[in-house]
Amino acid sequence: MDYESWLNVLDKLKNGYIDNNLLKKMQESEINNNINGMLTLKIDRMIRERFEISISKITKNLAEIFSDVNYLDLILVNFKKEVKFLIEMSKLKQLSSENQQELIAKIKEGTEQVYTILVNESINVDPKGMYAQTIINNKIKWSDII
Repeated sequence: MDYESWLNVLDKLKNGYIDNNLLKKMQESEINNNINGMLTLKIDRMIRERFEISISKITKNLAEIFSDVNYLDLILVNFKKEVKFLIEMSKLKQLSSENQQELIAKIKEGTEQVYTILVNESINVDPKGMYAQTIINNKIKWSDII
């Protein structure tokens, strides 16, 4: 892909849509040393911004999320898909191995913090533990994706 194509792909992905076709296109793209330095920064920034948006969607809507256990389940399934997608993007060969590991560690740490916030809030909302159990059942198994 040329630089303009990369920018178009990153712009489409910035909006939060999970598009496996675009991911595959990025994964199959050869490294172009002429543009890779500029791409690395843009890819890194897009992944970080997209992850922060995913976290804020959850943490800012806790009251709504805990209004229905089925809604909580839906939110957690979508969050898991988003995290898996971002992990795959973090493994792009255009990023250095150091940058890949740093992004994956940040995503993993942020995800665990979200789960901690959700479990703590669920204890306040539901002393019976139904919400907490839903969160635990939907937690990401890191060994499956990293």
